[in-house]
Amino acid sequence: MFLGWIPQLLANVDSQKIFAISKVIIRIAEAYPQAIMYPYRLSKENYNFKDNNVADEARFLINSLDKLLLSDEMVDKFLRALSYVSVPAGVLRYYVGKMYNSDNENNITANQNSIMDEIFGETPDSGKVSNMQGNMFKKIGKFKKDFAKMMGTKKTKMKDDLKKINGELANMLKSEKASSLLKDYCPWLANFSANRLSIDLEIPGQYDGQKLPLTQHHVKISGFCPNVHVMSSLRKPIKLTILGLDTKEYPFLVKFGEDIRQDQRIQQLFGLMNDIFKSDTSYACADLDILTYQVIPLTSNLGIIQWINDTQPLSDFIIKSLKDKKTFDKISNDYINRLYKAQDAIHIYGLSAMKYNRDKTISFYRSLVNKIPWDVMRTSFWSLSTNTKNYIALRNNFIKSYAVLCTCQWILGIGDRHLNNSLICVRNGKVLGIDFGHAFGTGTQILPVPELVPFRLTPHIVSLMEPLKERGQFRESMIHSLRALRVNYTSLLATMNVFIEEPSLDWLEHASKFESTSKEKTHNWYPNVKVDQARRKLQGASSTKIVIEDLIAGQKVPKYTEAYVKLVAGLPEHDVRAKFVDENLTVESQVDCLIDHATDYNLLGRMYVGWMPFV
Repeated sequence: MFLGWIPQLLANVDSQKIFAISKVIIRIAEAYPQAIMYPYRLSKENYNFKDNNVADEARFLINSLDKLLLSDEMVDKFLRALSYVSVPAGVLRYYVGKMYNSDNENNITANQNSIMDEIFGETPDSGKVSNMQGNMFKKIGKFKKDFAKMMGTKKTKMKDDLKKINGELANMLKSEKASSLLKDYCPWLANFSANRLSIDLEIPGQYDGQKLPLTQHHVKISGFCPNVHVMSSLRKPIKLTILGLDTKEYPFLVKFGEDIRQDQRIQQLFGLMNDIFKSDTSYACADLDILTYQVIPLTSNLGIIQWINDTQPLSDFIIKSLKDKKTFDKISNDYINRLYKAQDAIHIYGLSAMKYNRDKTISFYRSLVNKIPWDVMRTSFWSLSTNTKNYIALRNNFIKSYAVLCTCQWILGIGDRHLNNSLICVRNGKVLGIDFGHAFGTGTQILPVPELVPFRLTPHIVSLMEPLKERGQFRESMIHSLRALRVNYTSLLATMNVFIEEPSLDWLEHASKFESTSKEKTHNWYPNVKVDQARRKLQGASSTKIVIEDLIAGQKVPKYTEAYVKLVAGLPEHDVRAKFVDENLTVESQVDCLIDHATDYNLLGRMYVGWMPFV
């Protein structure tokens, strides 16, 4: 029963709770070491044991866990090898960013040493099977001298040098062609053989906590497929396929330079929400669920994510039904041309929010929406269907699953829902959400162009829901799912406590950004505020109230903040949400407020162009 809660257990080791959980953790480590060895490595980085009352118990526990979980050097080598399955310019750029953004001399030196040891400590050679680095790493070898020269230089000079190197690396990421061979990234991994190395590693992600594990039936790693696929997104993660001893292939996405603990915890919360839907005594949620997948953080900057086959990004799903495949680009240009001309996005969108009135914004937004056929989603679903009955089933699956996804993602404040962060399952029409880098309101609070809507519910998605549109099955599914979550809010909040006890690197960075303006002087205040916002949502708070709080807390230019706040608040004569300002709304009122908020053309017409609000 504890296997599903390993992150929560480990997060509470550095507290008085250790006396209640230490024996449980040791039992897990003894019985199922591969279930806990990666989370333990990660959590151990954050332990400091300042409380003298727990120091002795903590030392005993850590010593026991180290012997049980950290004694196999081959596991360390495996983790190191996985870190090289990354675009080298991206790896180096990650460390450059850490050095540039740090004011702590020790941190700067530590990152500098990491660069010299981990990136430039070996001569890349794809032909040498014992090598960790393949030929792709030769491309960044020219920077070795630059970093060697930085040793002992003044901070100002170092910052200038780092800025120059960062620019060169950014250009390399854009222009250089990536290899599709694993040996060009990590020859050791390409030549990995479990039998030859006498290594017994399970494929990660087989402990779900739902049933007693039968480890004798768990699939072990045999080797790796020789080919990889480099994705086109910002950090260029790489798709890697693990070969199991059962002769099957298990694809994963390797992500370097990100702390994906937040994604893992969100998947855990989604799993808990599914349990709530299944146990709903009213049976209103019997056919509602949210699709999940495995997220395995390995270190604070490395992790692997289960690859889901038979899915398409929403962007590709729509584009395939358009005659002109460059339609999105053309409309984006029209959208950009209307915006105010200024030196950066903050001022471009801020001035547009201030200057453009409601009627003109709505009129222009409609003109952009009309450039894409209103039934484009219907056409795409028809292309998957063999008959009318099949089409209706796919459509209904989409509407219900998307309603649940929007509800659950809103509770967790998940933003950045652009067209590539929602996947359509082509087998059943359900929607899968991915990439939760912006959660708990950071899409509104942190991004220079704040997100103004609670989730994506644009006109073309609504058109698929004809004839009742968003007021039919979509609304009913939102009501049923939100009601079930509100009834069971205490278990959700207890699970979210891990964000407070063990904040990820992203949360610590966000806290640091706002500490200067906050009365609080510890990192704890930030996760406490964010978890409290989730509590208020689960007790009836309106979506506009939460968004306005995030705008005020995060946006730096007061006149722009004021304009955004007025837009989000809405007008009683036009917007349903303007009438719902209480903290204890009924479920129905809360959903009506959310739908009105998400479908407001006056807000959609001011969103960031990369979000593609006109689709």
